[in-house]
Amino acid sequence: MSVSRSGYYKWVKRKGIINRYQANRLWLIEEIKETYVKHKIWGYKHRASYIRDKTN
Repeated sequence: MSVSRSGYYKWVKRKGIINRYQANRLWLIEEIKETYVKHKIWGYKHRASYIRDKTN
């Protein structure tokens, strides 16, 4: 399969652990759901601006 031994063992070690990208993605999904529940009439621009302001 042309995979190095160290690369394979690194993959086995971290299997099942969420990486930073996936964690950020899950956080963003929760934020979108939360803002939708609170402010249903907001459009995507206002919702995105609110989340951007919250993260900065």
